[in-house]
Amino acid sequence: MLEVVVRIEYEPARMKRLMDMDMKSLAKNVRRDFSLLKLDHPPEGNIREPTAYGIVASWETHKHSVCGHGNPVHHILTFGA
Repeated sequence: MLEVVVRIEYEPARMKRLMDMDMKSLAKNVRRDFSLLKLDHPPEGNIREPTAYGIVASWETHKHSVCGHGNPVHHILTFGA
């Protein structure tokens, strides 16, 4: 099992808007951004409160966590591209 941790640094005006949101709204917005970047959505509980440095989100990945065909993220983090 590996833990993938991502920190997103937003432009100051966007960051201020995100910092003013409750965690549910924040998670919804972060997930939308992850979708635009074609990234998996972390569980809501793994999206941390925003700081001046950005928003940190994480999720676990396992060797066989994608349809039994192996997880490409796990493979890249373990063996390289």
